[in-house]
Amino acid sequence: YIYQLLSSFPGVTLHNACPDFDAKKGAGIWKYLESLPRMDQTVSESLIVSQCQDVSSVMKLRAMFREPSTHYLVVYRNYPDLLWTLFNVNCKRSNDKSSCDASLPKKTPEYFHKIVESDINGHPIDPSPLSKPFEQPCQHASKAFAELFSISTGNNRTMAVAIEQAESAPIQLVHRIARFVRWDIRNIDLKKMFLIGNIAPGISELDQQQVDLYNQKLFASSEYRSMLNSTRDLLDKCWRSECVRISQLTKYDYVACSINRNSKNELSITQTTRKKSPSKDKTRHSKDNTDNMNSKTALKTTIKSTPSPTLQSTTYNNTNPPQSVTVDNTSESWVLANERGVMRSQSLTITKIINHANPLHSCYMIKCTGNQCPSETPCKGGSRKCGVGNSPVIKVCYPAIIVTGLAYSGVTLMQDVLRNIPGVISFPERDNCPMNRRRPHWMYFNSLPPMENVKGTSIIVDSCSDVNALLEMRRVLRDPITTYIVTIRNYADMLWSMFNTQCKSDFDGGVCGSSHQIDPLKHNRTAQLFDELVTSDKHNDHDRIQPFYPPVAQPCGHAGGVYKEYLKYPFERSGVLSHVVVVSIEQLIQSPIEAVSRIFRRIQYTETAYLDILNTSIIHSWKSDDLQEDYNISNHQPMLDRTRHILDECWHDDCAKMVALTGFNYSACPHALALLKHGINRLTESSVASFSVLKAVELEMDITNKTAEVDFWDLTTQKGIIRGQSLRIMKTTYPGNTLHSCYAIKCSGKHCPIDEPCKGGVNVCGRGESSLINVCYPAVIITGLPKCGTSAMYDLLSRFPGAVLMQEKENCPSVRRRPHWVYFNSLPRMESLNPNSVIIDGCIDVGVNLKMRTLLHNPHVQYIVMIRNYADMLWSSYNFWCKREYDKAPCDYSKWADPVHHIRSPELFHELIEADRNGTYMVQPFYKPMDRPCVYAGGYYSEYLQLHFINNHLLNRTIVIASEELDSNPLKVAQRVASVLQHNISQLDVSQFTKIRVNSQENKGGTQFVSIDKYKPGLYNVSKYRPMLPETRRMLDKCW
Repeated sequence: YIYQLLSSFPGVTLHNACPDFDAKKGAGIWKYLESLPRMDQTVSESLIVSQCQDVSSVMKLRAMFREPSTHYLVVYRNYPDLLWTLFNVNCKRSNDKSSCDASLPKKTPEYFHKIVESDINGHPIDPSPLSKPFEQPCQHASKAFAELFSISTGNNRTMAVAIEQAESAPIQLVHRIARFVRWDIRNIDLKKMFLIGNIAPGISELDQQQVDLYNQKLFASSEYRSMLNSTRDLLDKCWRSECVRISQLTKYDYVACSINRNSKNELSITQTTRKKSPSKDKTRHSKDNTDNMNSKTALKTTIKSTPSPTLQSTTYNNTNPPQSVTVDNTSESWVLANERGVMRSQSLTITKIINHANPLHSCYMIKCTGNQCPSETPCKGGSRKCGVGNSPVIKVCYPAIIVTGLAYSGVTLMQDVLRNIPGVISFPERDNCPMNRRRPHWMYFNSLPPMENVKGTSIIVDSCSDVNALLEMRRVLRDPITTYIVTIRNYADMLWSMFNTQCKSDFDGGVCGSSHQIDPLKHNRTAQLFDELVTSDKHNDHDRIQPFYPPVAQPCGHAGGVYKEYLKYPFERSGVLSHVVVVSIEQLIQSPIEAVSRIFRRIQYTETAYLDILNTSIIHSWKSDDLQEDYNISNHQPMLDRTRHILDECWHDDCAKMVALTGFNYSACPHALALLKHGINRLTESSVASFSVLKAVELEMDITNKTAEVDFWDLTTQKGIIRGQSLRIMKTTYPGNTLHSCYAIKCSGKHCPIDEPCKGGVNVCGRGESSLINVCYPAVIITGLPKCGTSAMYDLLSRFPGAVLMQEKENCPSVRRRPHWVYFNSLPRMESLNPNSVIIDGCIDVGVNLKMRTLLHNPHVQYIVMIRNYADMLWSSYNFWCKREYDKAPCDYSKWADPVHHIRSPELFHELIEADRNGTYMVQPFYKPMDRPCVYAGGYYSEYLQLHFINNHLLNRTIVIASEELDSNPLKVAQRVASVLQHNISQLDVSQFTKIRVNSQENKGGTQFVSIDKYKPGLYNVSKYRPMLPETRRMLDKCW
């Protein structure tokens, strides 16, 4: 509609096309480029106007054309009207996609109301008659305009427009657009503009009756009946938060979000409470089921009319705020209900407010309604008598600093240091975590300091070791202003403290209480025993029981990434790594002022009173028990020097990363700080990149000196490439080894190493000191499918003569959002190979594997796809993984099912499969594409192969292997793979392979094994070692 409206502009050339970025070999982009007006046909008075509703394509075009001088008009519409129109105009296609699904009920206002109401109650209609992304009209309301918001904000070449503005005041809108694009419209064709304003979308001829019906949102599909007012009320509540943002962007007053504009065009948010009016409610509901045939003018009058007298308003003006609190106009109110942390029949209404007395914190007004809430009448005895929990409405502030970290890494000391600083507001308990001891959100919010106490230079400091609970509360409170302090400590010292302080039942013979605190009378700890445990793990003796808990269950095996993984998985994946400050406890003890100043600079805290009380002697007096170096239980013996040396070697790579983040020079990696100061592998506090010291020296090649015939290309400005960085890639070959495609890769620009190679040798320079690397891509990638024996297949291939393995089994491109340069550095160097080498990778993310294939111009690689009996695969997945939406219990980043927290049984499994077969909606514990375990079973494997390999003409590079054959005849499978690779495996011995099972049952992870005599096929601890029911297997066999 807006596109047609702009056609009335003088000198306009219309261009209605979107590029097809998914077309093969760029054909879609070239077709789009050919459709653009030619420069020689464009005169100075021309204005090219285009329309494209694919937001991602628009952004790709913008990047491809290097920020063209294009103005973007982003069009919004009232959400209930948008849904009602889509419901009537579009249809949900049937399975053959050739016609509308006739099985869906007839389109009526009552059926539309049922769709909305069912979604609000948590039981969306399946299949939904609405198309993506509106299949859940209320749950998805907050995401309906997410893509549009991404280009509507922070861009001075983008203008937001409400379609209602064009309907009610087209001339004003046209002049506003003309000013925005700086176009002269004195010769505008007003007659043409008004004709366009009277033609509804989809109506080819000027039929005034049809136009009136469309303008009133009346459609033939619903027998010209209007949407129920009760439905509109429900949808208004669902999209209220989005409505606030759209009103601010478009400057249009939507009734749904109660935003008004005063005479000075200044935004003010109105908080409304509706009083019941029996006469009005009766009249309103009597009209719900009648046809509404009012005229377009009458409809506009209704929308633009003043609020009803039954609405009471309290308005906070943005230009003249009250002294203590202002509603934050950049935020909105939202409601928590029917989710973890909120009690049944209880709801919490949260509004972000501004504390003008102290802007360092995010403050909130929270109202509790329903079950277990205080009475509506607040206590009148004052704060000393009533406290903060006697009123259903509280105003509290969230901590500006939260200290977190692994156990025994100095969290307690860090909190003690901060809480002794003047002006700091701390909590009575040390570990004040959300959902601690399963307490509800309302109780946690009541534990936060009242806003009236947070004034001047006050700063709230909290500590919580449950990082998942912290990130969940960050989601609940919609990104509060909080900095997370992550404490780290020398790995050997941390492990020694854990060994002497914690007990573990399976190691200590069951003598371990619920607190897991060690008892000198019951437990045995010595420096010699600690040395034996560390040494056995270093030699991969995984049968020995260890006294350590995750993430250091293997004291040497897990040391290489203990802190890096802690930072990457929770913080980087949640997008909050830029709010993290990593602090070395050793640095805090040696230079407390430097460490604390670094924290306060991050939060822009300007007070300097803390400088007078921080000194080393005071810090030493605060040292907690978990930081001591000798313990009573081990007869005050220190750790053996040999043990410390082993742990330093195990921790070396992770140590180098921590040196880069903290600037503290750990003895475990003495050269890391020197390399950092010389500009090698620089890391910032907002990113955790790959950093390794002890690696092979690069084979130096100068790509720029190669001849013009060399096949090279550049990677710039795309996902995986850091802004300001470019990678030049040249395909090379390794003489005598045709199994691999090798590449010389030159890094230029931001975050690239220095061009001159380090001259200090391997022990000083390590790997990655050069901006030019020569690497080889894997010859074999096991790319699927999960729970089909991929780990076992990887273990078998690792036994091939000449096998070269990755640093980790699933060395996937883009894993944990790492850039391509970091991934390329993880590949084996060409000079380390020999003619008999074969590189093996176990990345099961087929999507990123195929994207990397495109980037590297079709490398020589064979993809192995593992399949398995569908019923066995699904039963294994059910017992192996957890899913937060299903389990309603802790489900960490590994997503592994835990018998302590999660419930699994053959009967529950049968109910899930049977419900899906019958079309009954239930939350399933399976991830896509297993989320419909019976419905999707019929094409689970075949569609995977068709989509990823057959459609991409890669069937001749794909080896499909049955997991059952790998189990029964591994030598035959190995010979089959070797014959495709033309690799000699005459010396292969599979006897050890047949004695173990990998990543099975309770031994989870690609490096975990269980001996064959202890292996129990189809039986799992989480389901009490009970097998799948026979009737369930028969049902799944029919589905499959």
